[in-house]
Amino acid sequence: MTKIDIYSGFLGAGKTTLIKKMIKEAYHGQKIVLIENEFGEIGIDGGFLQEAGIQITEMNSGCICCSLVGDFGRALKKVIADYAPDRILIEPSGVGKLSDVIGAVRKALHMKRVGHAGTLDPMATGVLPIFIGRATRAAEFLESAEKEYIAGLCLGVVTDTQDTSGNILETHPVTATREAVQAALAQFLGPIEQIPPMYSAVKIGGQKLYELARKGKEIERKPRSITIHELELLEGEGTEFTLRVRCSKGTYVRTLCHDLGRALGCGGCMSALRRTRAGSFALSQAVTMQQVLEFAAEHDPQQLLMPVDAVFSAHPPLIVTMGQAAKLKNGAQVKDWQFSFGTYRVYAEDGEFLLLGRVENGVLTTIKSFFEVNTLAT
Repeated sequence: MTKIDIYSGFLGAGKTTLIKKMIKEAYHGQKIVLIENEFGEIGIDGGFLQEAGIQITEMNSGCICCSLVGDFGRALKKVIADYAPDRILIEPSGVGKLSDVIGAVRKALHMKRVGHAGTLDPMATGVLPIFIGRATRAAEFLESAEKEYIAGLCLGVVTDTQDTSGNILETHPVTATREAVQAALAQFLGPIEQIPPMYSAVKIGGQKLYELARKGKEIERKPRSITIHELELLEGEGTEFTLRVRCSKGTYVRTLCHDLGRALGCGGCMSALRRTRAGSFALSQAVTMQQVLEFAAEHDPQQLLMPVDAVFSAHPPLIVTMGQAAKLKNGAQVKDWQFSFGTYRVYAEDGEFLLLGRVENGVLTTIKSFFEVNTLAT
């Protein structure tokens, strides 16, 4: 069966360098097809690829995340049929989103049960939980969970995307001191209203804002309620600062940087972003795609999977008898006056994680069931 590796990231992130390293060190002896497009980082030396026995298929319908109905699906099926490769490497352009690439692979190859919890901005790196099989049923719970980021703030520059990847609209002298930046953070703590940026996936009238933005259009957007739980100035002087942000679902950190710059009177944008936590999953628990590939070359990659109940670690455990477990597996409720009110991770006596459940008036009902499923954080 052909394996597929997706190398995703913003322009300049080093995707091409990593691909070259993996071809040389990890993929030795494998039959490989590299799929990239004309907007990607076409910096891989042709001679190197020829010597390594790599077949290149180029597409010209644009970034694969934007042209999923174009020739991407056909190209993917064709290279499998024509070359029967051991592995396909996909390098989308720097504006590609991992979520759309995963969706394209799922659609083209009919791989249904692959999902993730929350997209990352093209500029962002860090924690992105990936769900496999029935564990995809848990993704919705993590999407609504709190997130934590380390962000770079660049003062004195305003761009159309609210980060340094966009076109510069304004520049201003920066007179704000570190103390002034620290003081300005307070007005963004707690529940606030935030206007989503034009370069975002928010839909208005059935159309995504970024699609309108790429056509040069800007429309009025209604503010949305978000919560900034923690906002800390870690370091910085002059025009460059580093922030730590713990926030609710739906928060745009680049908009936070934009609004902070406006509050300081000099404008600002986001210069870097790293997600350090998504719900219960921290960066220290994550593995990189390179680590996954290297591990899989010699070991069973299933060993990297985390149990799906880790998603619900904030809830206490509840142990039920094997008879009660059988009822729950059949979709029935379980009544036991010893059960206390609350939401629980429910386990059978033998240790099997069964479901996320809710107890009210001594009756345990299923919120979502999980039987022998796992999740992988990358």
